[in-house]
Amino acid sequence: MLLLGLAAAASVLSVAPAHAQDRPLTLFDLLFGRRPRYEPQPPPGVTQMRRSRPGASARSRPGPSSAPMAETPPPVSKLGNARKILVVGDFSAGALADGLTQAFANAPGVVVDDRSNGSSGLVRDDYYNWIGKLPSLLEEDKPAVVAVMIGSNDRQTLDVDGAKQSVRSPAWIQEYTRRVQAFADTIHRAGYPFIWLGQPSYQWSSMTADMIAFNDIYRAATEKAGGTFVDIWGGFVDDSGNFTESGADINGQPAQLRTSDGINFTKDGRRKIAFYAEKPLRQMLGEAAAPGIAGLPPGPGGPSAPGGDKGRLAPMAIDDPAFDGGTRLLGGAEAQAAAKPEESLRDELVKKGVPPPGRTGRADDFSWPSATSP
Repeated sequence: MLLLGLAAAASVLSVAPAHAQDRPLTLFDLLFGRRPRYEPQPPPGVTQMRRSRPGASARSRPGPSSAPMAETPPPVSKLGNARKILVVGDFSAGALADGLTQAFANAPGVVVDDRSNGSSGLVRDDYYNWIGKLPSLLEEDKPAVVAVMIGSNDRQTLDVDGAKQSVRSPAWIQEYTRRVQAFADTIHRAGYPFIWLGQPSYQWSSMTADMIAFNDIYRAATEKAGGTFVDIWGGFVDDSGNFTESGADINGQPAQLRTSDGINFTKDGRRKIAFYAEKPLRQMLGEAAAPGIAGLPPGPGGPSAPGGDKGRLAPMAIDDPAFDGGTRLLGGAEAQAAAKPEESLRDELVKKGVPPPGRTGRADDFSWPSATSP
């Protein structure tokens, strides 16, 4: 009987449909034959979704089509007489120019002209002489304001009277200070307002120490020439004051600010440099920095009066006694001296020791007999 059952099973297997042979045989299949698999049909109008196999490519899986991405708004067209920000300096100035371009992207009245030279500085004037080239740049651009950021390449020996001086030696400091002051004075004498951004910290402690000393020189020279010094140090250090590659971006979100070399700046880092420069620049540019402005009056297309300070006026005190040369209000009589006020009860008690009189019926009424006694 067993042999007959096996023979019958073999005959059934030989005629079983191909689609029924995709699973292992069981004892019931051998004895009674395989039954065709029942696959329920979906209701009319419903598309059946096949279950994807494990490891199948996501590309082959059906799914809803992705929604179209929002189109990037076109760049704002700049006005023909837009105010110009001239950016000069080394590679850090190039990072500043990129950030300012983003900052004023929606301001038709402001354009940024990047004239930085990445490998330049104030030490190697044989490679690029900033003090010699700056007057022609100012004459050519006629900017509304100048932004300076330089010094990261200046940790080199300096030739002073034919002798090589090491970085931050007394002779080096003296000569470097002279060059920084000459740079700032060149802009001031041409009559342009300017800002000077200090250097940030860097990955190496020796370089960071040099930048701290350089920033003191930049600040003193800038303030002496009537410019505005912008300190960005706090934006590129951690809570302990040490160099950090990451930190908060301009929106307060954590971001990578410096590249892995510990020197250059990422896109968020460049935008953060410009964030520090925006406030003084917007004050100097005035209405030109407003977004969506339709037009600007003519000028300023060049420097102000030599030695002047564009965009700044001395504050006017409204309570100045000598404001109009008099001491009385318009149309009023001469002010009379105010009468001496009477001394208060506190003054009577503190100065003279006289207590305030008691009020009848109050707790401090010590008169006898009391008005409330029977």
